[in-house]
Amino acid sequence: MVPAVNTLSVRQEIQHISDWATDNNLKLNSSKSREMIVHLPHKRKYFSYPTPVPGIERVEKMHILGITVSSTLTFHHHISDLVAKTARSMYALKTIRAHGLNRNELWDVTRATLVSQLLYTSPAWWGYLKADETNRLQSIIKKAIRYGYLPRSFCTLGELSEDSDDKLFFSTMYSSNHVLHRLLSQT
Repeated sequence: MVPAVNTLSVRQEIQHISDWATDNNLKLNSSKSREMIVHLPHKRKYFSYPTPVPGIERVEKMHILGITVSSTLTFHHHISDLVAKTARSMYALKTIRAHGLNRNELWDVTRATLVSQLLYTSPAWWGYLKADETNRLQSIIKKAIRYGYLPRSFCTLGELSEDSDDKLFFSTMYSSNHVLHRLLSQT
């Protein structure tokens, strides 16, 4: 991470990372390294890009720990990837139902696969979605209910995401072993 006012120090920062890697018996693989310039969407035309770093590809989006993030810090690419992935899961659910998986077991498999895919890392990105992106994801749950892969009384994706947020917060707050625990004040 290099702020815009320090774009001239990008090469130095990369050298520091490479030196740190060497000191720790690691090697920085520049062929696997990427540069992404993060900016506001409407400021792009006024933004002058710094000189590219030799040997490092500049990208508009990056896949980081299962989340696709764009240079404008939006998640539309992530949502598109997620919709495509869940479409494959729907096909798999259709196949296992055709092989005789009963209703309750099918619901369990759907929760473990499709719903888990939809909620994976949701505390990191759910709050940044636009209404149409939220609706795209909720339509997957509605379709799963319509096809009988989930019970009719199944929660909305918003409720499930909120529950996921609450679980993360409480595990962070009350587990001294949680990596984020020290960041929360104890009151």
